[in-house]
Amino acid sequence: MTIIYILIAIFVVAFVAYAVYDLIKRYRRGLVTGTHLALWLVAIIVFPVVGSLVYAFVRPAPPLEETS
Repeated sequence: MTIIYILIAIFVVAFVAYAVYDLIKRYRRGLVTGTHLALWLVAIIVFPVVGSLVYAFVRPAPPLEETS
């Protein structure tokens, strides 16, 4: 049973890390303002699972030049 908890923890940490990485990447490209960056970071840090899931579903689609 412990291995399941470890795998879940690894998945959650990876998902949160990806959300923060994507948020910072979008900020550097000018797609997110500083205020939105701060609010999303607070949401992701205070509520890691819920904040990351909401960010994944709410974030805008990438511009066309990013998709290729």
